[in-house]
Amino acid sequence: AREHFGPKQLEVLPLGLSFPLLEARRACRHLASPHWPVGACALLAREDLARQAQVARRAASISLSPGTAPSEAPEDDPDGMLALARSSSLRFARDLRLHEVRRLLCSSRPIPLRSVGTNAEMSEHDLVHEQQAKLALLCRRTMALSVGRGMFTLASSPAELVESLRLAPLDLKGRTSPKAATVELDTSAFPPDHLMWPEFHNGCASALRLSPPGCGPVQHGELGRHWIMHNQPKARQHAYAGFLLGMGLQGRLNSLANTDVYRLMSQGHHVTMMALLVGMAAGKRGSEDPAIAKMLCLHIPALHPPSFTELELEVPALVQISALVGVGLLYQASGQRLMTEVMLGEIARPPTNELLGCRESYSVAAGIALGLVSLGRGSDPGLADLFIEDKLGSYMHGRAPVYSSPDGGDGMAKEPTASLATRCYRIREGPRVNVDVTAAGATLALGLLFCKSNNASVAAQLEVPHTVHALRCVRPDLVLLRVLARGLILWDSVRPTDAWVNSQLTPSTGGGERGGLEPDSTTLRLARLNSLAGACLVLGLRFAGSCNQAAHDVLHAKVHHFYALRLALGGAAASTEGTRADRPTVESCLGTAALAMACVMAGSGHLGSLRLLRVLRRCADNDVSYGFHMSISMAIGLLFLGGGRLTLGTSKAAVAALVTSLFPRFPLAPTDGRYHLQALRHLYVLAAEARCLEAVDVDTGEPAMIPLRLLLRGREGR
Repeated sequence: AREHFGPKQLEVLPLGLSFPLLEARRACRHLASPHWPVGACALLAREDLARQAQVARRAASISLSPGTAPSEAPEDDPDGMLALARSSSLRFARDLRLHEVRRLLCSSRPIPLRSVGTNAEMSEHDLVHEQQAKLALLCRRTMALSVGRGMFTLASSPAELVESLRLAPLDLKGRTSPKAATVELDTSAFPPDHLMWPEFHNGCASALRLSPPGCGPVQHGELGRHWIMHNQPKARQHAYAGFLLGMGLQGRLNSLANTDVYRLMSQGHHVTMMALLVGMAAGKRGSEDPAIAKMLCLHIPALHPPSFTELELEVPALVQISALVGVGLLYQASGQRLMTEVMLGEIARPPTNELLGCRESYSVAAGIALGLVSLGRGSDPGLADLFIEDKLGSYMHGRAPVYSSPDGGDGMAKEPTASLATRCYRIREGPRVNVDVTAAGATLALGLLFCKSNNASVAAQLEVPHTVHALRCVRPDLVLLRVLARGLILWDSVRPTDAWVNSQLTPSTGGGERGGLEPDSTTLRLARLNSLAGACLVLGLRFAGSCNQAAHDVLHAKVHHFYALRLALGGAAASTEGTRADRPTVESCLGTAALAMACVMAGSGHLGSLRLLRVLRRCADNDVSYGFHMSISMAIGLLFLGGGRLTLGTSKAAVAALVTSLFPRFPLAPTDGRYHLQALRHLYVLAAEARCLEAVDVDTGEPAMIPLRLLLRGREGR
């Protein structure tokens, strides 16, 4: 090769000389290395190795690197799903499942409206009223599709520096079938900010569609600070905030200058501030960057110095919650003592005037932040004097923690105090802990602190109640979180069997105790349903992205079980007060089980799972909430993550991101943010991994179908 001796020179040699050279070339062809020069690869007719070396050098710095789809005209493909379906056609070449997913997740076209039954006695006013009622139910589903679409199109489109920002429209119009007439949605009965979160999710999905930095073809340079700031629209500010979060999750906000950050933060738009804090922390997660840390600490009142009065800076509740999560991401798995201590105290923060409507969300965010900062470091000796386990136990069970304090005191918890500027004038709580607020965040924090530790003594605090008296002391939805946190701790003991699932359930009867409850009371039923959903979610996280057939079969059966319960509760005979109380729980558990099934089969595009999710998506009546539609759209998006090119990881960081994203308490309405910050639903990006092997023709550059044989290593080598 160094002498420029190629195939043409080999052909003109006499047979006696060329034969041994040809034999040597044949023997070396299968032993060639991609690190060889291009001339050597050409001599052996292995141009594919030189091409692989070029691709590897270009994508060496990133882990999320699926193939990119060719760009389409904005008017033909506003959401990028058509180009993705075409580029992934060889991935699912036997059917049109990608086009079906595109239809299920499309929110940029008018909603088809079937003709409303015409009655001779129905007036025109009644007909319009019935049309509006039906359109409102379908729009509730459309507004929840953007999160799933972001999963489906994740990292599928090349980033073009010369193109402007393309935000897919959120079309809430209806179109009747006989006359193709357009029906406008009457928004007079909706709150003014009813489109805030749907527009935010739509903008975030548009950003996540772009390939990460350094991935895919780069013709005009990477997207930098000038492109991000130049494309800020005058309208659709909520969509631009979502776009900033998506860019931050991909690490593109690291290019912003301090002046750019100040310009965005000084606008006073709460959603933009929230997106910027979480996005910049996600782009620098685990780095403890001092500049970003100062910005986050400025928006957390607990980290202000004593001389700083709260009246000087009024931080909105939405921004405070996002700052907590940002601290968790920035100090991820570092075990930083100050942040650990502050986050532990913020779980039980006293009520304040600005947090009246989202105290639970603040506590959950603090618990997630605590779990992220000390991820898997619950047994760290440097944190032993903080008594984290005891304090989290008091937050879960409501008892005052007892421990030996360093100063020789009794160690009893004292009533938290608040300053005059932050004291709440509507709620006053005594020295006891309000477990209705703190239990969810403390449970998640304990599970993440001891994630994969197999610590049986810590897991004993998370035992599900087995007596009627114990069930009376625990809210039914908290049973789900206990099962989830227990599964995170006892990671290696999780088994994809019905026997393991049944071992996590609460009893179906009271066992003959005197607890003041009937054996078949509502409390027993709801606790058992939540424990079953929690076991399903643990299975989904434990076998995420593995396509484990046993886990899929178990979860598929549980989804059918919850769906049958929902159909039974929706019948005409289900009119008692107890069954009406079961409907929201069954709906939430059904969405959780569907998400768990999609996690196991993430990126596989499993046809049986898609058929089941398509049946669940058809539910669009008055009893179906916005959160259920979101969970089903997320399940469909996970099933086809990145168009079938990506899947989910099971590292500690990936599990923590999935727990935050799939938190099993979904919003009841588009404006609901009481229990969980909706922006955190997009943190699944931090758990995505590229595991798609694509064969490309070396001459044409087009994907090709070739037979492959894979040898899988054992658990020790994984």
